[in-house]
Amino acid sequence: MISVHCFDTLDEAGGRHLRTLSYEAQRNLFLSMQWFLCLASHGFGEPVDTRVYVAQLEEQPTEAAFLVCTGGANGSLSSLTNYYTMEYSVVFTPGTTMIDELIDAIVRHIAKERPKRHYLNFRFF
Repeated sequence: MISVHCFDTLDEAGGRHLRTLSYEAQRNLFLSMQWFLCLASHGFGEPVDTRVYVAQLEEQPTEAAFLVCTGGANGSLSSLTNYYTMEYSVVFTPGTTMIDELIDAIVRHIAKERPKRHYLNFRFF
């Protein structure tokens, strides 16, 4: 079974998942927690609100997906994975095999947040 947890700040998500999302684990700076923290604090001229969705297999928590977004007041979510990279998706733990299922779980979770969240933009630029 896949569970989805939502965090309202990068710090909150990092407290539980910093090691998993660290540069050392990801080996890609632009998909690491260090990058997302820097981008959210300094990349927009002023700090932005963030939202982090984490989908994990309950029986195998190392199989996980992370969607890191800015959360606009207008109900939109914009993925932060596409800044300075060609990635437009969620970030996966190394070795993840259930990619489609984890993405589906995150999208379904966001759909349940309607009307508060009604637009998800994976391609900001």
